[in-house]
Amino acid sequence: MNKIFSMLAIFALLIACSNNNNDDKIQELEKKLQDQEKEMLMDKQNRLENELSEKNYELESLKNKKSSEARQTFHALGYGAYPEASDHILTPRELRRYSAYELRIMRNEVFARYGYIFNSSDLKEYFNAQEWYRPLYSNVNNRLTQIEKINVEKIKEYE
Repeated sequence: MNKIFSMLAIFALLIACSNNNNDDKIQELEKKLQDQEKEMLMDKQNRLENELSEKNYELESLKNKKSSEARQTFHALGYGAYPEASDHILTPRELRRYSAYELRIMRNEVFARYGYIFNSSDLKEYFNAQEWYRPLYSNVNNRLTQIEKINVEKIKEYE
């Protein structure tokens, strides 16, 4: 605000001097006016650069936070009554040892390890009773390993 008043004062002096045909004073005042305009533009540019820098920092922080959260995905590998369904491709001999109920739990346990939210009340009740289970996602298919995908299909055949 002070700069604006001083610019107006210089401008008023410029007009007064022009009436007196004092060319040296006019040139001096014009130079001061130009210098003040440059200074104001530089101040504005510095403020904008600082704001841009702050926004870039915020953006990078948000990107880092998002990628950090993405890396912290939930999985309970090795937990549950049937960890072998995530460990290796199950053989027909292994699968024949289990009842239909056990096979159903085994198959759904694969999904539960990744935090799948079950819709059926019996599976919801069963997995909610497991200390390691955390219901987080409505779809975990893209999280399954190739071994788990194969085993899920094999288990379905034996259920």
